[in-house]
Amino acid sequence: MAPERGRHAWPGRPGLTAFARSDLTLGVGMALGTALSYAFSLVVSRSLGPAGFGAFSAVIGFGLLGSIPAGALQVVVARRVVMRAPHAQAPVLAGMVGGGLLVAMTVLSPVLERVLHLPSVWPAVALGALLVPMTLTGVYQGLLLGRRRLGALAVLYVVTSLGRLLAGVAAALFGLSITELLFATVVMGALAAAWGGWVTRSDGQAVTGGSLLELGLEVLRSSWTLSSLIALTSVDVVLARHYLSRQASGEYALAALFGKVVFWGTQFVALVVVPRVTHDSGRRAVRPAVVAVAGLGLAVTAVLLPSPRWWVVAVGGPDYANAAGLAVAFSVVGTGWALLQVVLFGQMGRNRVGISGAVWTATVVELVLCVGWLHHSAAEVLASVGLAAVLALASGAVVATRGGPRPLLDDGA
Repeated sequence: MAPERGRHAWPGRPGLTAFARSDLTLGVGMALGTALSYAFSLVVSRSLGPAGFGAFSAVIGFGLLGSIPAGALQVVVARRVVMRAPHAQAPVLAGMVGGGLLVAMTVLSPVLERVLHLPSVWPAVALGALLVPMTLTGVYQGLLLGRRRLGALAVLYVVTSLGRLLAGVAAALFGLSITELLFATVVMGALAAAWGGWVTRSDGQAVTGGSLLELGLEVLRSSWTLSSLIALTSVDVVLARHYLSRQASGEYALAALFGKVVFWGTQFVALVVVPRVTHDSGRRAVRPAVVAVAGLGLAVTAVLLPSPRWWVVAVGGPDYANAAGLAVAFSVVGTGWALLQVVLFGQMGRNRVGISGAVWTATVVELVLCVGWLHHSAAEVLASVGLAAVLALASGAVVATRGGPRPLLDDGA
């Protein structure tokens, strides 16, 4: 299919680069969802304590790798909706991938129990079960994004985050263990997926045709690109859990939230770039997105800088006070991650994977530095993270600006 066929599938003026009101609606919804996620982290960090929260964060950090297909499906489905390319088999593919992830996590559970110092294999199994509805929800998010139903997409993000928060509140009220908390999030994740299926029921008449294999290969390409970003931004929590003490790993995980508040909080900016850059006229949308993300990141750092200890204690309690020295540095690193996210999503919107090599290289550098030398303290682990972030952003920007155009859909659809 020639790209021109779907040129007007994304409403708006050709060449529009400024954020529309509906984009800001999505931003508000995702900001609320992020706030609910942080409330979840606050509740869980206090109910589990530093040692338990460190283990929980390590499991979730590993789970982020498993969530890559969900993010890739969201981008691929949105892109195909805009281009009016076949996407009706996306839920089938999501079910197959989610089931495969559950089996893989079950098989790996004994290894994760030892590496992450978990109480049993069941937290890893619960994580695998959570990835099933999460992957399916990625399809529904892609449908809403591609059809520019950004209000409904914002609600879906809020519903998903609210479900997690309710699971965390239940854990605090009833003294649930890490395993029980994770299975509670599975139930809430299934409810969120059901909500997504309900709000997208009118999209059941998706463009048919195309093969499941072609769709799978496109998702695989986008997964490879997205996986580089997820690995870069999550592997440090897993390494901290392995190398640092139980207490120190929990403090590190809490400090990392101040980097993720920029990374997650600005994700809506990267998402609205995807459908815009699908057309040649929308490629300039990356520039204002970069400016917006940089401004938001600087604002978070400016808020933290006068009294980071107050913010750390307010979020996690006095048991996490030692993490205050890391919070500001993490907000700076998180801004770098967020800028990289905009560039990378812009590449994914154009069905390009060139930047992933640069990000994967930076991730390998981070692993080598941390495993080889920088793992004796939380500050050393963070140093390896910061160096990798700078390398990824610099090299990724060079690759993105030098890369030539590529067909948006090269699977023959």
